[in-house]
Amino acid sequence: FEQYATEMLFDVAFWHGDFYLAYQFIVDAMGLLFVVGIGMAIYRRYWVRNERLWGRHTSNEDAIFIWTLFGLGVGGFLLEGLRIYATGMPEHEIVSFVGYGLAMVFQAIGLPTVAGTATDPNYTAVSVLGFNAETFHWLFWWKHSLLAFFFIAWIPYAKPFHMLSSFANVVTRDENAGKRLPNVPADLDATNAESIDDFTWKELLDQDACTKCGRCSSVCPAKASDRPLDPRDVILDLKSYREDLDAGGEEQPIVADGGGVIDTETMESCMACMACMDACPVEIEHLQSFTRLNRQMTDQGDIAPSMQDVFQNVMQNGNTFGDSPRNRADWADELEFDVADAREEDVDYLWYVGDYPSYDERNKQVARSLATILEEADVSFGILFDDEKYDGNDIRRVGEEFLYVELAGHHVETWEDCEFDAIVCTDPHSYNTFENEYPEVDFAEFADDPMMPFE
Repeated sequence: FEQYATEMLFDVAFWHGDFYLAYQFIVDAMGLLFVVGIGMAIYRRYWVRNERLWGRHTSNEDAIFIWTLFGLGVGGFLLEGLRIYATGMPEHEIVSFVGYGLAMVFQAIGLPTVAGTATDPNYTAVSVLGFNAETFHWLFWWKHSLLAFFFIAWIPYAKPFHMLSSFANVVTRDENAGKRLPNVPADLDATNAESIDDFTWKELLDQDACTKCGRCSSVCPAKASDRPLDPRDVILDLKSYREDLDAGGEEQPIVADGGGVIDTETMESCMACMACMDACPVEIEHLQSFTRLNRQMTDQGDIAPSMQDVFQNVMQNGNTFGDSPRNRADWADELEFDVADAREEDVDYLWYVGDYPSYDERNKQVARSLATILEEADVSFGILFDDEKYDGNDIRRVGEEFLYVELAGHHVETWEDCEFDAIVCTDPHSYNTFENEYPEVDFAEFADDPMMPFE
Protein backbone atom coordinates (compact mmCIF):
# COMPACT_ATOMS: atom_id res chain seq x y z
CA PHE A 1 0.00 0.00 0.00
CA GLU A 2 2.78 2.40 0.94
CA GLN A 3 4.77 1.71 -2.21
CA TYR A 4 1.86 2.09 -4.62
CA ALA A 5 -0.16 4.77 -2.86
CA THR A 6 1.67 7.11 -0.52
CA GLU A 7 5.06 7.00 -2.23
CA MET A 8 3.83 7.29 -5.82
CA LEU A 9 1.05 9.80 -5.17
CA PHE A 10 2.43 11.91 -2.34
CA ASP A 11 6.13 10.99 -2.20
CA VAL A 12 5.69 10.13 1.47
CA ALA A 13 7.06 7.00 3.16
CA PHE A 14 6.30 6.22 6.78
CA TRP A 15 6.26 2.41 7.01
CA HIS A 16 9.76 2.17 8.49
CA GLY A 17 11.80 3.21 11.49
CA ASP A 18 10.20 3.97 14.84
CA PHE A 19 6.74 4.30 13.32
CA TYR A 20 6.89 0.76 11.97
CA LEU A 21 8.18 -0.64 15.26
CA ALA A 22 5.45 1.13 17.24
CA TYR A 23 2.84 -0.09 14.76
CA GLN A 24 4.02 -3.70 15.07
CA PHE A 25 3.93 -3.53 18.87
CA ILE A 26 0.42 -2.03 18.95
CA VAL A 27 -0.90 -4.56 16.43
CA ASP A 28 0.42 -7.45 18.52
CA ALA A 29 -0.95 -5.96 21.74
CA MET A 30 -4.40 -5.41 20.24
CA GLY A 31 -4.35 -8.84 18.61
CA LEU A 32 -3.47 -10.49 21.92
CA LEU A 33 -6.34 -8.71 23.67
CA PHE A 34 -8.62 -9.83 20.84
CA VAL A 35 -7.63 -13.50 21.17
CA VAL A 36 -7.86 -13.41 24.97
CA GLY A 37 -11.27 -11.74 24.78
CA ILE A 38 -12.63 -14.27 22.30
CA GLY A 39 -11.12 -17.05 24.41
CA MET A 40 -12.96 -15.75 27.47
CA ALA A 41 -16.18 -15.62 25.48
CA ILE A 42 -15.71 -19.24 24.37
CA TYR A 43 -14.98 -20.26 27.96
CA ARG A 44 -18.14 -18.58 29.26
CA ARG A 45 -20.29 -19.97 26.48
CA TYR A 46 -19.10 -23.57 26.37
CA TRP A 47 -17.36 -24.37 29.66
CA VAL A 48 -19.05 -22.18 32.27
CA ARG A 49 -22.13 -22.26 30.03
CA ASN A 50 -23.75 -19.00 31.10
CA GLU A 51 -27.43 -19.80 30.67
CA ARG A 52 -28.45 -16.34 29.49
CA LEU A 53 -26.32 -16.88 26.38
CA TRP A 54 -28.47 -19.83 25.39
CA GLY A 55 -32.02 -19.44 24.22
CA ARG A 56 -34.62 -20.45 21.69
CA HIS A 57 -32.79 -18.54 18.94
CA THR A 58 -29.34 -20.00 19.64
CA SER A 59 -28.12 -21.65 16.43
CA ASN A 60 -25.03 -23.03 14.70
CA GLU A 61 -24.22 -19.59 13.32
CA ASP A 62 -23.41 -18.45 16.87
CA ALA A 63 -20.74 -21.15 17.16
CA ILE A 64 -19.41 -20.50 13.65
CA PHE A 65 -19.16 -16.78 14.41
CA ILE A 66 -17.15 -17.08 17.61
CA TRP A 67 -14.86 -19.88 16.42
CA THR A 68 -14.16 -18.07 13.14
CA LEU A 69 -13.05 -14.99 15.05
CA PHE A 70 -10.86 -17.12 17.29
CA GLY A 71 -9.37 -18.88 14.26
CA LEU A 72 -8.58 -15.57 12.57
CA GLY A 73 -6.83 -14.24 15.67
CA VAL A 74 -4.77 -17.36 16.38
CA GLY A 75 -4.04 -17.92 12.69
CA GLY A 76 -2.72 -14.39 12.33
CA PHE A 77 -0.22 -14.90 15.15
CA LEU A 78 0.88 -18.28 13.77
CA LEU A 79 1.53 -16.64 10.40
CA GLU A 80 3.55 -13.90 12.05
CA GLY A 81 5.58 -16.39 14.08
CA LEU A 82 6.34 -18.54 11.03
CA ARG A 83 7.37 -15.47 9.02
CA ILE A 84 9.73 -14.23 11.73
CA TYR A 85 11.25 -17.67 12.22
CA ALA A 86 11.65 -18.36 8.49
CA THR A 87 13.41 -15.01 7.92
CA GLY A 88 16.05 -15.70 10.56
CA MET A 89 14.38 -13.95 13.51
CA PRO A 90 15.59 -10.36 12.87
CA GLU A 91 16.25 -8.46 16.09
CA HIS A 92 13.79 -5.65 15.34
CA GLU A 93 10.94 -8.17 15.15
CA ILE A 94 11.09 -8.56 18.92
CA VAL A 95 8.58 -5.69 19.14
CA SER A 96 6.08 -8.14 17.66
CA PHE A 97 6.27 -9.91 20.99
CA VAL A 98 3.57 -12.52 20.38
CA GLY A 99 4.86 -13.53 16.95
CA TYR A 100 8.45 -13.45 18.19
CA GLY A 101 7.52 -15.67 21.12
CA LEU A 102 5.97 -18.21 18.74
CA ALA A 103 9.10 -18.02 16.55
CA MET A 104 11.16 -18.94 19.61
CA VAL A 105 8.88 -21.93 20.16
CA PHE A 106 9.42 -23.05 16.55
CA GLN A 107 13.16 -22.66 17.08
CA ALA A 108 13.05 -24.68 20.30
CA ILE A 109 11.25 -27.61 18.65
CA GLY A 110 13.68 -27.52 15.74
CA LEU A 111 11.22 -26.76 12.94
CA PRO A 112 13.25 -26.92 9.68
CA THR A 113 13.58 -23.95 7.35
CA VAL A 114 14.55 -23.78 3.68
CA ALA A 115 17.82 -22.08 4.58
CA GLY A 116 18.63 -24.75 7.14
CA THR A 117 17.70 -27.56 4.78
CA ALA A 118 19.95 -26.12 2.05
CA THR A 119 23.01 -26.54 4.30
CA ASP A 120 22.22 -30.22 4.88
CA PRO A 121 24.57 -32.62 3.02
CA ASN A 122 21.56 -34.57 1.83
CA TYR A 123 19.89 -31.45 0.39
CA THR A 124 17.68 -31.94 -2.68
CA ALA A 125 15.20 -29.63 -4.38
CA VAL A 126 12.39 -31.96 -3.34
CA SER A 127 13.30 -31.66 0.35
CA VAL A 128 12.58 -27.91 0.20
CA LEU A 129 8.90 -28.72 -0.35
CA GLY A 130 8.65 -30.89 2.74
CA PHE A 131 8.30 -30.32 6.45
CA ASN A 132 9.57 -26.75 6.98
CA ALA A 133 8.51 -23.31 8.17
CA GLU A 134 8.05 -21.89 4.68
CA THR A 135 5.63 -24.65 3.66
CA PHE A 136 3.62 -24.20 6.84
CA HIS A 137 3.59 -20.44 6.29
CA TRP A 138 2.21 -20.97 2.76
CA LEU A 139 -0.49 -23.34 4.02
CA PHE A 140 -1.50 -21.11 6.91
CA TRP A 141 -1.51 -18.03 4.66
CA TRP A 142 -4.07 -19.62 2.36
CA LYS A 143 -6.13 -20.92 5.26
CA HIS A 144 -6.09 -17.51 6.91
CA SER A 145 -6.97 -15.69 3.68
CA LEU A 146 -9.84 -18.00 2.78
CA LEU A 147 -11.22 -17.81 6.33
CA ALA A 148 -11.00 -14.01 6.28
CA PHE A 149 -12.76 -13.73 2.90
CA PHE A 150 -15.42 -16.20 4.04
CA PHE A 151 -16.05 -14.07 7.12
CA ILE A 152 -16.28 -10.85 5.11
CA ALA A 153 -18.69 -12.42 2.61
CA TRP A 154 -20.75 -13.81 5.49
CA ILE A 155 -21.25 -10.46 7.25
CA PRO A 156 -24.41 -9.27 5.41
CA TYR A 157 -26.23 -12.58 5.79
CA ALA A 158 -25.75 -13.79 9.35
CA LYS A 159 -24.73 -12.93 12.88
CA PRO A 160 -21.61 -10.88 11.98
CA PHE A 161 -23.96 -8.22 10.56
CA HIS A 162 -24.68 -7.09 14.11
CA MET A 163 -21.14 -5.67 14.22
CA LEU A 164 -22.44 -3.00 11.83
CA SER A 165 -26.09 -2.81 12.86
CA SER A 166 -25.26 -2.57 16.58
CA PHE A 167 -22.98 0.39 15.95
CA ALA A 168 -25.65 2.05 13.80
CA ASN A 169 -28.22 1.39 16.51
CA VAL A 170 -26.11 3.07 19.18
CA VAL A 171 -25.43 6.08 16.95
CA THR A 172 -29.12 6.55 16.04
CA ARG A 173 -30.53 5.85 19.51
CA ASP A 174 -33.26 8.08 20.87
CA GLU A 175 -31.77 9.83 23.91
CA ASN A 176 -35.25 10.19 25.40
CA ALA A 177 -36.42 6.65 24.68
CA GLY A 178 -36.35 5.80 28.38
CA LYS A 179 -38.42 8.85 29.28
CA ARG A 180 -41.28 8.82 26.82
CA LEU A 181 -42.92 6.97 23.99
CA PRO A 182 -42.76 8.41 20.45
CA ASN A 183 -45.11 11.15 19.32
CA VAL A 184 -48.70 10.16 18.64
CA PRO A 185 -49.76 10.79 15.01
CA ALA A 186 -53.32 11.85 14.22
CA ASP A 187 -53.62 8.70 12.13
CA LEU A 188 -53.57 6.31 15.05
CA ASP A 189 -53.61 3.35 12.63
CA ALA A 190 -49.99 4.24 11.85
CA THR A 191 -49.05 3.19 15.38
CA ASN A 192 -50.33 -0.38 14.98
CA ALA A 193 -48.59 -3.58 13.86
CA GLU A 194 -50.83 -5.21 11.29
CA SER A 195 -47.80 -6.21 9.24
CA ILE A 196 -44.04 -6.07 9.50
CA ASP A 197 -44.10 -3.06 7.16
CA ASP A 198 -45.76 -1.01 9.90
CA PHE A 199 -42.58 -1.03 11.97
CA THR A 200 -40.33 2.01 11.63
CA TRP A 201 -36.81 1.78 10.25
CA LYS A 202 -35.46 2.20 13.79
CA GLU A 203 -37.58 -0.67 15.10
CA LEU A 204 -36.31 -2.87 12.26
CA LEU A 205 -32.75 -1.80 13.05
CA ASP A 206 -33.35 -2.81 16.67
CA GLN A 207 -34.13 -6.30 15.44
CA ASP A 208 -30.94 -6.51 13.36
CA ALA A 209 -28.81 -5.07 16.16
CA CYS A 210 -29.63 -7.78 18.69
CA THR A 211 -26.53 -9.77 19.68
CA LYS A 212 -28.49 -12.48 21.55
CA CYS A 213 -26.53 -11.66 24.71
CA GLY A 214 -29.58 -12.22 26.90
CA ARG A 215 -28.99 -9.30 29.25
CA CYS A 216 -32.54 -8.08 28.72
CA SER A 217 -33.88 -11.54 29.51
CA SER A 218 -31.86 -11.80 32.72
CA VAL A 219 -33.29 -8.57 34.18
CA CYS A 220 -36.90 -8.88 32.99
CA PRO A 221 -39.20 -9.21 36.05
CA ALA A 222 -41.88 -10.90 33.96
CA LYS A 223 -39.49 -13.64 32.86
CA ALA A 224 -38.16 -13.98 36.40
CA SER A 225 -41.71 -14.67 37.60
CA ASP A 226 -42.18 -17.37 34.94
CA ARG A 227 -44.41 -15.27 32.73
CA PRO A 228 -44.14 -16.06 28.98
CA LEU A 229 -42.37 -12.79 28.13
CA ASP A 230 -38.72 -12.89 27.08
CA PRO A 231 -37.68 -9.51 25.60
CA ARG A 232 -34.91 -11.08 23.52
CA ASP A 233 -37.26 -13.64 21.99
CA VAL A 234 -39.83 -10.99 21.04
CA ILE A 235 -37.22 -8.95 19.16
CA LEU A 236 -35.71 -12.03 17.49
CA ASP A 237 -39.11 -13.56 16.67
CA LEU A 238 -39.97 -10.39 14.75
CA LYS A 239 -36.61 -10.52 12.97
CA SER A 240 -37.04 -14.20 12.06
CA TYR A 241 -40.53 -13.54 10.72
CA ARG A 242 -39.24 -10.69 8.57
CA GLU A 243 -36.48 -12.88 7.17
CA ASP A 244 -38.99 -15.67 6.47
CA LEU A 245 -41.16 -13.22 4.53
CA ASP A 246 -38.15 -12.07 2.52
CA ALA A 247 -37.48 -15.73 1.69
CA GLY A 248 -41.04 -16.20 0.39
CA GLY A 249 -42.73 -17.36 3.59
CA GLU A 250 -46.43 -16.93 4.33
CA GLU A 251 -47.79 -13.92 6.16
CA GLN A 252 -49.35 -14.34 9.58
CA PRO A 253 -50.70 -12.00 12.26
CA ILE A 254 -47.97 -10.13 14.07
CA VAL A 255 -49.66 -10.54 17.45
CA ALA A 256 -52.63 -12.79 18.17
CA ASP A 257 -54.11 -15.13 20.72
CA GLY A 258 -52.56 -18.18 19.09
CA GLY A 259 -51.30 -18.43 15.51
CA GLY A 260 -49.39 -15.14 15.52
CA VAL A 261 -45.72 -14.27 15.49
CA ILE A 262 -46.10 -13.05 19.08
CA ASP A 263 -48.73 -14.40 21.47
CA THR A 264 -51.01 -11.93 23.23
CA GLU A 265 -50.24 -13.47 26.63
CA THR A 266 -46.58 -12.68 26.04
CA MET A 267 -47.24 -8.98 25.57
CA GLU A 268 -49.75 -8.85 28.43
CA SER A 269 -46.87 -9.88 30.69
CA CYS A 270 -44.87 -6.72 29.95
CA MET A 271 -44.93 -4.15 32.76
CA ALA A 272 -43.18 -1.45 30.67
CA CYS A 273 -40.53 -1.11 33.39
CA MET A 274 -37.79 -0.59 30.77
CA ALA A 275 -35.34 -2.85 32.60
CA CYS A 276 -34.58 -4.50 29.24
CA MET A 277 -33.71 -1.17 27.64
CA ASP A 278 -31.51 -0.20 30.57
CA ALA A 279 -29.56 -3.47 30.34
CA CYS A 280 -29.14 -3.62 26.55
CA PRO A 281 -25.52 -2.93 25.51
CA VAL A 282 -26.53 -1.89 21.97
CA GLU A 283 -29.36 0.49 22.95
CA ILE A 284 -32.29 -1.55 21.60
CA GLU A 285 -35.52 0.31 22.37
CA HIS A 286 -37.70 -2.67 23.23
CA LEU A 287 -40.59 -0.62 24.55
CA GLN A 288 -41.18 1.12 21.23
CA SER A 289 -41.87 -2.21 19.51
CA PHE A 290 -43.71 -3.63 22.51
CA THR A 291 -46.05 -0.65 22.65
CA ARG A 292 -46.75 -1.01 18.93
CA LEU A 293 -47.72 -4.64 19.55
CA ASN A 294 -49.93 -3.61 22.47
CA ARG A 295 -51.68 -1.02 20.29
CA GLN A 296 -52.39 -3.72 17.75
CA MET A 297 -53.81 -5.96 20.47
CA THR A 298 -56.06 -3.16 21.70
CA ASP A 299 -57.21 -2.42 18.17
CA GLN A 300 -58.07 -6.11 17.69
CA GLY A 301 -59.80 -6.35 21.06
CA ASP A 302 -57.23 -8.88 22.30
CA ILE A 303 -56.91 -7.44 25.79
CA ALA A 304 -57.41 -9.00 29.20
CA PRO A 305 -60.85 -8.51 30.82
CA SER A 306 -59.20 -6.70 33.73
CA MET A 307 -57.73 -4.13 31.34
CA GLN A 308 -61.08 -3.74 29.60
CA ASP A 309 -62.57 -2.83 32.98
CA VAL A 310 -59.83 -0.24 33.52
CA PHE A 311 -60.45 1.32 30.10
CA GLN A 312 -64.17 1.44 30.81
CA ASN A 313 -63.61 3.07 34.20
CA VAL A 314 -61.37 5.75 32.72
CA MET A 315 -63.75 6.50 29.84
CA GLN A 316 -66.81 6.79 32.09
CA ASN A 317 -65.39 8.29 35.28
CA GLY A 318 -61.92 9.60 34.45
CA ASN A 319 -60.16 7.30 36.92
CA THR A 320 -58.98 3.70 37.03
CA PHE A 321 -61.10 2.86 40.10
CA GLY A 322 -64.43 3.57 38.41
CA ASP A 323 -65.42 5.83 41.31
CA SER A 324 -67.34 9.06 40.83
CA PRO A 325 -65.30 12.13 39.89
CA ARG A 326 -67.18 13.99 42.64
CA ASN A 327 -65.43 11.81 45.21
CA ARG A 328 -61.91 12.55 43.96
CA ALA A 329 -61.20 15.15 46.65
CA ASP A 330 -62.96 13.36 49.53
CA TRP A 331 -59.58 12.59 51.07
CA ALA A 332 -59.29 16.29 51.95
CA ASP A 333 -62.44 16.29 54.11
CA GLU A 334 -60.51 15.09 57.16
CA LEU A 335 -57.95 17.89 56.96
CA GLU A 336 -58.07 20.73 59.50
CA PHE A 337 -57.73 23.30 56.73
CA ASP A 338 -59.30 23.89 53.34
CA VAL A 339 -57.44 22.95 50.17
CA ALA A 340 -57.58 25.68 47.52
CA ASP A 341 -59.47 25.10 44.29
CA ALA A 342 -56.93 25.92 41.57
CA ARG A 343 -59.77 26.51 39.11
CA GLU A 344 -61.05 29.45 41.13
CA GLU A 345 -57.99 31.08 42.68
CA ASP A 346 -54.37 31.68 41.76
CA VAL A 347 -51.80 29.37 43.36
CA ASP A 348 -48.06 28.92 43.14
CA TYR A 349 -48.28 25.15 42.73
CA LEU A 350 -50.95 23.06 41.07
CA TRP A 351 -50.93 19.68 42.79
CA TYR A 352 -51.85 16.68 40.66
CA VAL A 353 -52.88 14.21 43.34
CA GLY A 354 -53.46 11.15 41.14
CA ASP A 355 -55.84 8.20 41.30
CA TYR A 356 -54.42 6.14 44.15
CA PRO A 357 -53.98 8.95 46.70
CA SER A 358 -57.48 10.13 45.77
CA TYR A 359 -59.41 6.84 45.90
CA ASP A 360 -57.39 4.13 47.64
CA GLU A 361 -58.07 4.17 51.40
CA ARG A 362 -54.48 3.44 52.39
CA ASN A 363 -53.03 6.00 49.99
CA LYS A 364 -55.41 8.75 51.03
CA GLN A 365 -53.23 9.19 54.10
CA VAL A 366 -50.30 9.93 51.78
CA ALA A 367 -52.28 12.76 50.22
CA ARG A 368 -53.28 14.12 53.63
CA SER A 369 -49.70 13.98 54.90
CA LEU A 370 -48.31 15.81 51.88
CA ALA A 371 -51.08 18.41 52.04
CA THR A 372 -50.28 19.01 55.72
CA ILE A 373 -46.58 19.43 54.97
CA LEU A 374 -47.31 21.95 52.21
CA GLU A 375 -49.72 23.86 54.46
CA GLU A 376 -47.30 24.04 57.38
CA ALA A 377 -44.52 25.12 55.01
CA ASP A 378 -46.80 27.97 53.92
CA VAL A 379 -46.74 26.80 50.30
CA SER A 380 -49.47 28.18 48.05
CA PHE A 381 -51.03 25.14 46.38
CA GLY A 382 -54.34 23.97 44.99
CA ILE A 383 -55.96 20.99 43.29
CA LEU A 384 -58.45 20.53 40.44
CA PHE A 385 -61.03 18.55 42.44
CA ASP A 386 -63.37 16.73 40.02
CA ASP A 387 -61.64 18.24 36.96
CA GLU A 388 -58.58 16.14 37.70
CA LYS A 389 -58.51 12.90 35.71
CA TYR A 390 -56.23 9.94 35.29
CA ASP A 391 -52.91 10.95 33.66
CA GLY A 392 -53.07 8.18 31.02
CA ASN A 393 -49.53 6.87 31.55
CA ASP A 394 -50.27 3.19 32.07
CA ILE A 395 -53.10 2.77 29.60
CA ARG A 396 -50.92 4.26 26.90
CA ARG A 397 -48.28 1.62 27.54
CA VAL A 398 -50.79 -1.17 27.09
CA GLY A 399 -51.95 0.27 23.78
CA GLU A 400 -54.89 2.63 24.44
CA GLU A 401 -53.49 5.59 22.53
CA PHE A 402 -56.79 7.28 21.67
CA LEU A 403 -57.94 7.51 25.28
CA TYR A 404 -54.52 8.78 26.31
CA VAL A 405 -54.74 11.66 23.83
CA GLU A 406 -58.22 12.49 25.11
CA LEU A 407 -56.98 12.63 28.71
CA ALA A 408 -53.94 14.70 27.75
CA GLY A 409 -56.13 17.17 25.88
CA HIS A 410 -58.48 17.51 28.86
CA HIS A 411 -55.64 18.25 31.26
CA VAL A 412 -53.90 20.75 29.00
CA GLU A 413 -57.15 22.66 28.46
CA THR A 414 -57.89 22.65 32.18
CA TRP A 415 -54.40 23.89 33.03
CA GLU A 416 -54.72 26.73 30.53
CA ASP A 417 -57.72 28.02 32.50
CA CYS A 418 -55.77 28.05 35.77
CA GLU A 419 -53.10 30.39 37.12
CA PHE A 420 -50.08 28.64 38.65
CA ASP A 421 -46.30 28.58 38.41
CA ALA A 422 -45.55 24.85 38.45
CA ILE A 423 -47.14 21.43 38.80
CA VAL A 424 -46.41 19.10 41.71
CA CYS A 425 -47.13 15.37 41.30
CA THR A 426 -47.57 12.69 43.93
CA ASP A 427 -46.66 9.96 41.46
CA PRO A 428 -43.33 10.11 39.57
CA HIS A 429 -45.00 8.38 36.61
CA SER A 430 -47.44 11.26 36.37
CA TYR A 431 -44.58 13.74 36.49
CA ASN A 432 -42.76 11.93 33.68
CA THR A 433 -45.95 11.84 31.58
CA PHE A 434 -46.59 15.56 32.01
CA GLU A 435 -42.96 16.56 31.53
CA ASN A 436 -41.92 14.32 28.64
CA GLU A 437 -45.01 12.91 26.91
CA TYR A 438 -47.76 15.55 26.93
CA PRO A 439 -45.51 18.06 25.07
CA GLU A 440 -45.03 15.46 22.32
CA VAL A 441 -48.74 15.37 21.46
CA ASP A 442 -49.66 17.66 18.56
CA PHE A 443 -53.20 18.47 19.65
CA ALA A 444 -53.79 20.53 16.50
CA GLU A 445 -53.71 17.28 14.50
CA PHE A 446 -56.69 16.01 16.48
CA ALA A 447 -58.69 19.26 16.43
CA ASP A 448 -61.06 18.07 13.68
CA ASP A 449 -61.74 14.70 15.31
CA PRO A 450 -65.34 14.77 16.62
CA MET A 451 -64.42 12.13 19.20
CA MET A 452 -61.96 14.44 20.94
CA PRO A 453 -63.57 16.62 23.65
CA PHE A 454 -61.04 19.43 23.41
CA GLU A 455 -60.61 22.36 21.06
